[in-house]
Amino acid sequence: MTTKRHLNDAQSSKSKRHQDPAPSPIFNYIKNYHTFQTFDTKEFLCLLNCDTRESAKLETQNQLESILQVKKVKDDIRLFVANLLNGDMKFLSDPRAEIYWMEKRNVFETVTNAHKQLGVYNAVSSSVSTQALKESQNNEPAAAVNTPPRRASPPLFENIWTIWSDLLNVILTDDHEDQDIHEFSLEYLGIITLGNHIGNRQSREMYPKELVAETNKMMKPPVVDMFHKYEAFYSPLFDALATSLDACHTLLLKNALRVKNTRDPTLQFGFDCFVILLQAINNELLRLGLSTKSYYNADGIVLDNASGFELCLLETSGPYGLMDEGRETTDHIKAAYGLLSMLHTVAHKFIHADIEVFKKLKVCFVHAHQNQVRLWTFSLVGRHLYALTRVDSAIIPTCYSDTFKDDFKHFSHLFWRIKMLTEIANDSLKEIERSHEEARAAASVDVLPRLDDFLIDGVEVKLSSRVTNVEDIFVSSSPVLPDSPL
Repeated sequence: MTTKRHLNDAQSSKSKRHQDPAPSPIFNYIKNYHTFQTFDTKEFLCLLNCDTRESAKLETQNQLESILQVKKVKDDIRLFVANLLNGDMKFLSDPRAEIYWMEKRNVFETVTNAHKQLGVYNAVSSSVSTQALKESQNNEPAAAVNTPPRRASPPLFENIWTIWSDLLNVILTDDHEDQDIHEFSLEYLGIITLGNHIGNRQSREMYPKELVAETNKMMKPPVVDMFHKYEAFYSPLFDALATSLDACHTLLLKNALRVKNTRDPTLQFGFDCFVILLQAINNELLRLGLSTKSYYNADGIVLDNASGFELCLLETSGPYGLMDEGRETTDHIKAAYGLLSMLHTVAHKFIHADIEVFKKLKVCFVHAHQNQVRLWTFSLVGRHLYALTRVDSAIIPTCYSDTFKDDFKHFSHLFWRIKMLTEIANDSLKEIERSHEEARAAASVDVLPRLDDFLIDGVEVKLSSRVTNVEDIFVSSSPVLPDSPL
């Protein structure tokens, strides 16, 4: 039995109705932005996604002419397209177009130089590099019919974590003859180390410096001097120090009591500090079905009173002035496991929260060693990818000298930043909880996405008493190792 086709059936060779092709993303864009006030050449080129100016010009002409061939096009759209075609399409050379081609070139150079410096052009398939590049330049999704397309966002920002993931995969799978990758390398945990002028010998050799520089620029937090309103406090303190240490202690005690009794909200704290076992590690061990006989005894934690989550941990690598690379490295790696478990505890508590909301959460690590204190933040930045970022460091002032005033202010400001970061983390926790509850209320749990799909899993929690042979993974600032890429 043969099925008869209707005359208007598109598959019928006798169909009398003209069949327009499905609207392209370019057509949808022009339909929504068909005035010179709203049309953006950069967004147009992002949708076009051509490799060269010549191919972009040719494809633009083809696309615009095809729009004019569509019968049911409004007159104002038809007129706008005709105007674009006139004058040899000079709009393709306007300032917004130049920005597009500049960004495209910068992304290409970043990806290319990353692979060059690694020497892995042969190890990494060209398809990976090409795909990352195309994603960087084509971050504008195809527009649905009658739906205005979103404004294009900076390409490198959207895809830089994909490049880092590819890089880690190369580092961990390339043939290094089992010599270059230390067994305690944080890269095995999906952790990259960031921050200006900081790293270890291994990361300096394997991290492309341009990629590091771009990422640090993107991750750099705004510098806010919270002490300008308390500037009057410093002069009496320094005068007291110049007089005697007892006078300084008396002044500090008086001001400490004033802070305790103040009603200034910027000087009020909602957190407690303890020297205590890190509960998040126990949670992680139990979740993995491992023994809890191993434990993490932190030198200090900051605990959010409301939620009970640990938001900051402290490690002190010996007494002031001690130079012990093995001990410092052990504490640094130990802290990485603690930070992982702190994030994972939140993720498993609010498992259905939106991943982009969860990425906002940054927990802190304060590391006191030798004569300084470093402040790090830790967050999930991509699938199975975490960033441990040094955001500040300060010399511990111990005696009155020419640099004491600046050292003291910087040291005080670092601890103020810890307060600010823990308060921001507290706000993130509330947002994560709301996102989780909203998701559960909107759909069945069985079909909801889960945060643990993005977390590295099955990691052996190593709480070794001492890490040895640390030359390649000892973290230092670049003045100590001049070969730093930054």
